[in-house]
Amino acid sequence: ALSSAASDVYKRQILKPQYIPDNYRLNEEKITDTTSVLEYGNDKKHLIFQQTIVTNEKMIFDTNYNSVEQIRINGMTVFLYRYTDETFWAYGEYGNSVYVLAGDTIQKEEIEKIYKHWIW
Repeated sequence: ALSSAASDVYKRQILKPQYIPDNYRLNEEKITDTTSVLEYGNDKKHLIFQQTIVTNEKMIFDTNYNSVEQIRINGMTVFLYRYTDETFWAYGEYGNSVYVLAGDTIQKEEIEKIYKHWIW
């Protein structure tokens, strides 16, 4: 278990996204000492923001993607995976955290904007 001082440090490092695409509302929020999961949605689409402070766990995701591209954002590499069912999964590491954004497909520019305003 983490000491309360270490726990406080982790909580301060959980970052809430500062940019959300228009018409998306926060539907659900789950925050622990080392993880935050925020689910946003509008009438048709969903976005899930997940930040995990890296301990020693492995991340698992669906490798059955249709395309993958790397996006450079302020020196951070974000891997953008797109799937044939019109969904996406984006993954980036910065500092001691992993930032995952997933949901129904949105424009790459929106994904870049979300990451820029999430971390910086």
